[in-house]
Amino acid sequence: RPPLPVTKIVKLFSMQVVVDGFAFDRHRDIEHYFLSHFHSDHYGGLKKSWTNGIIYASGITINLVKDKFKIDESRLRPLPMNEKIWITDKVSVVLLDANHCPGAVVFLFQEHENDGVVKTVLHTGDFRANRTLINEVRQWAPRLDEIYLDTTYLIPGFHFPSQESVLEVTSKFARDLVDLSLIHI
Repeated sequence: RPPLPVTKIVKLFSMQVVVDGFAFDRHRDIEHYFLSHFHSDHYGGLKKSWTNGIIYASGITINLVKDKFKIDESRLRPLPMNEKIWITDKVSVVLLDANHCPGAVVFLFQEHENDGVVKTVLHTGDFRANRTLINEVRQWAPRLDEIYLDTTYLIPGFHFPSQESVLEVTSKFARDLVDLSLIHI
């Protein structure tokens, strides 16, 4: 396996974690792995024999990992949404809906010291920004020290319609199929 690239490592003061980096050599100092969502370009490298550390993800994503890879459940940690979860006595993470696919999240990592936050890092994975997500990030962290931003579609040629308009067109298409008796409900 190739060495773990630095772009997959989120560095806090007291620890490092890996996000969406399963296809690489084990890093001797890292035991906490986070999976943003269940798309193969993010979970690539996972298999039943994977033993590099603990995998944290949303409940939906963990269930998909269990079903597909049959990884030892002692290595899987489903995390709740919109709740501060302590990974160590100094580091917490909050999972926020990435507005991408079922179970997709952005991770908000915070390191705490002396009853205060000393570092905040946002890792997006694939996401669709909207006012709700922005407000949730602001609610949990008024200041961000670092952002790991997935830039897959940060290319001027890509213009996507809003999620609401896609849902509207899709539901109209489904209604038309029913009206034309092409599908039966």
